[in-house]
Amino acid sequence: MLIYKPQDQDYNAELDNLGTGKSPIIDMREVSLGVCLNTYEEVEAYLRSCKREFTELVVYHTGTPNRLNMDLIGLRKYYTNVLERGTVNYHLLILRNGQVQIGRRISEETLHTPVSNHIPRSVSVAFVGGLNNNGIEDSKGFTGSQWKSYSAVLRAFYSIMPGGQVLGHNSINTATTNPGFNVEDFSYSRFGKRNVIDNETFRSLGSLDKLQIITFGSAY
Repeated sequence: MLIYKPQDQDYNAELDNLGTGKSPIIDMREVSLGVCLNTYEEVEAYLRSCKREFTELVVYHTGTPNRLNMDLIGLRKYYTNVLERGTVNYHLLILRNGQVQIGRRISEETLHTPVSNHIPRSVSVAFVGGLNNNGIEDSKGFTGSQWKSYSAVLRAFYSIMPGGQVLGHNSINTATTNPGFNVEDFSYSRFGKRNVIDNETFRSLGSLDKLQIITFGSAY
């Protein structure tokens, strides 16, 4: 699996503008679905606006061809017309150009996984793409802008929840390989962060509350 290795010139690159948008968002309470978060500060402010407790970030790709530059509207149409599946259930989408788009409201639980005990206290984020031209999973097709924005999302998440747990969907659901790279290794190599329990225990317990994180973390 691909592990992204930031280059020297990428140091703190995720603090720069994300994607191409430039219009600042003043009030996160007024943000609607489909709006793009264009700076690190906006990503952090949006996560902080959440009205429910979250301790876990679950990472995906959208299962769409890397060659297609889709946003939320395009992804909805693709899911309906091509994949014949349900709606887009990711809180955040990392578009091909690096913009971070709101897919579902952050304060609402969403059915992003069939593993029901990981729906509470979780935020879901998905790279748009994930498949090569032959329909084979290929995280090497994620763009540099997407990796930069993913790092920004992680930095914001850890800033709000320093003991937060970051998992690939394949970490909690053995029926999938999505997102196609080792999420835990990336978090450690980029931020020095490790989860407090192994994936098998995560699958059994579900998303942890803050007290569980402290308890498991002290014994780690």
